[in-house]
Amino acid sequence: MLKFVRRRFDKIWRPTGGTLVQHMRARLLINAHMQEKMQRMFGSGYDSGEIEKGLDDPLILQEFRCTGANYKVIFDELIRPRLLASRTLLEIGPGRGSWTKAVLDTFPDGTLYVIDRLPLEHMIRLRCPSAGDRLRFVQSNSNDYSMFPNNLFDFAFSFGVFVHLPLREIKTLLTRLRPKMCHGGEIILHYSNWDKLDKWGWERARVPTWFRDYPNHPEVWWTKNSSEKMKRISESSGYTIVSLDLGYFQSCSVLHLKINGTNTIES
Repeated sequence: MLKFVRRRFDKIWRPTGGTLVQHMRARLLINAHMQEKMQRMFGSGYDSGEIEKGLDDPLILQEFRCTGANYKVIFDELIRPRLLASRTLLEIGPGRGSWTKAVLDTFPDGTLYVIDRLPLEHMIRLRCPSAGDRLRFVQSNSNDYSMFPNNLFDFAFSFGVFVHLPLREIKTLLTRLRPKMCHGGEIILHYSNWDKLDKWGWERARVPTWFRDYPNHPEVWWTKNSSEKMKRISESSGYTIVSLDLGYFQSCSVLHLKINGTNTIES
């Protein structure tokens, strides 16, 4: 997934500061800006490799070298134990369906919804030909979750998406998702953490160093975020924080949230 972004953007974008129009558009028309940005970055869908092959897959090996994370270990320890029969799951930002395929291959008796800004359903179904009705694809370019009934999802997860989202979009998404989660439901999501990135090394992670000086530039694709910021966003969105960082990545973080109490938040 990050391979495509880094290769394409390392040489294209430079610390020019951006034009006034770019900055105003990014702030005032966030949905349109993010739609264009995601289309430009991931128009063909990003590919995280074959998750279940682990480091034998070249894409996963490359991500391991850049981030210190082995996707197979993450899947086996964080995702697989939550694939219980008859559950309803949500994947946010499936890309080409790397995580989608891994889930469906080990989740025969439940339903997986995937939601993305881009029209990737055909591509994902080619990768998961036996999915049938177990896979439900939803396209939304505005983080709109109103199409889902309340208390639908037992478990939601996302990798390689929240690292790119502006903080206010993360807040909007988590707030809208909250009433769609069942009581006792869980969320696992991967987010950027510049504190860890500083320690791991920007060059090692293949994130352009000019982002540090221009974090609000409209073409920055690795959001300036931290565990403290995610703590404030999560709590204000109505979640119980189980862990601000489960580890697994050396350059970023994995958040674990839970829904406790009666779900009284409106859609």
